[in-house]
Amino acid sequence: MNVKVNNKPVETAASTLKELAEQLGEYISAPIYKTYIRSAVVVEEAQANSQDIFDYANKSTVAEDYKAFIDEFLKGVNE
Repeated sequence: MNVKVNNKPVETAASTLKELAEQLGEYISAPIYKTYIRSAVVVEEAQANSQDIFDYANKSTVAEDYKAFIDEFLKGVNE
């Protein structure tokens, strides 16, 4: 299956998005992190239950994404 976004292959669209994010980061003098946090229904469920994602669904892909982001962020802070 060939998935397309704006009539371009997804790989091209993802590459373009990454380039735009890097340009924006340079323009506003802010870091752009490599970690991508996926969206999932479990986030909305956690919010509806007044819980953070780690208490509500610690093993979810979204929780893993947030853990990866925290690790990436802290590495940058400690350098």
